[in-house]
Amino acid sequence: MVEDDYKSNIWKYYVFEFFMGLWFILPISVIFLKEFDVSYGQIGILEFAVSMIVILFEIPTGVFSDFIGKKTTLFFGSLFWAFAMFTIGFSSTFLFFLFGFLLWGISDSLLSGTKSALVYDTLKRLNREKSYLKIRGISRFVIAISTISASLLGAYLYTTDIRLPWFFFGASALVASVFILLSKEPYKNGNKFTIANQIEHTKKSLQFVLSHKIVRWVIIYSALIILPFTIFNNIIKQPYILDIGFQIISLGWITALIYGISGIFSIFSEKIESYVGEKGSFLIITVVHGLGFMLLGLINIQPMLLIIILIYLSRIYKDNVIEYYINKHTASERRATVLSMQNLAVNIFGAIYVLVGGGLLDIFSINLVLIGMGI
Repeated sequence: MVEDDYKSNIWKYYVFEFFMGLWFILPISVIFLKEFDVSYGQIGILEFAVSMIVILFEIPTGVFSDFIGKKTTLFFGSLFWAFAMFTIGFSSTFLFFLFGFLLWGISDSLLSGTKSALVYDTLKRLNREKSYLKIRGISRFVIAISTISASLLGAYLYTTDIRLPWFFFGASALVASVFILLSKEPYKNGNKFTIANQIEHTKKSLQFVLSHKIVRWVIIYSALIILPFTIFNNIIKQPYILDIGFQIISLGWITALIYGISGIFSIFSEKIESYVGEKGSFLIITVVHGLGFMLLGLINIQPMLLIIILIYLSRIYKDNVIEYYINKHTASERRATVLSMQNLAVNIFGAIYVLVGGGLLDIFSINLVLIGMGI
């Protein structure tokens, strides 16, 4: 049955997320770069470069996805991801790291927004749009399982050979590409893929974003709230955990614990959102982020790991509800483009945050930067 073909998209999507979620590099990415004398400022430049590439390619890849198809876009995105991981794994100098991170940015622009659009269009085809938060919650749990496994193994692989986590991550992305290739495209755009149509499509999508009060507000909020978390997650987290008394080998189980609890918590996103609503959701997210980072900066003891976990719970809930609100109010023919515009806004601000954050960390202490982020 045709309906069964679309239903199979869901489990194939879960498998895709599992293999793309095998972040063997998660507990060691910063300390790996530090092994090659890459400074915090240079790490900020690498993150900034990724953001710049995403900014340049975000909307074009979103339009590409709306015209060519979500499945095809995800397939190429996972291939670029694998190539990026292998490139970084083989690198030893800043310029080669930069090249690998640029490839990473291209793959991220292909994947961002498209995964969400594929799931929502599939559910729309099945008349199950209201199940979106549930499906995304389950997918976050699946990602948590893979992240737990990869984090534990990643730290061990790093102690064996510091390049192995990157190679393993690249291989898992290749496996993921196979499963997304086997899925069925839920929505096909009838318009021809031409430059003129791309420009017109982008223009109408931008007009929609600017005119739709809810979508406009959600995009602005998502771009502002990521400031502290982006700097913490991309630069500060690993050295902070080491500073409060944990060992490098502990980064594996700590990362696994954080993402494991976050994944389980994600399953309840639908129930929480139905209880607290939109305004309540944004209030909780804002308070947890602000107070959480201030506490991390003021107190340097191992129990602060609980605050880190709480921040990650808030972050994963934020990601789920923001995707849900945008998908809910956006038509299929422009869904990936609008989601790309949201990711574009996030990456523009994120690029500024990591560049400034990396520079500040070369001047001020981690604790002082954390307090400033909370404020």
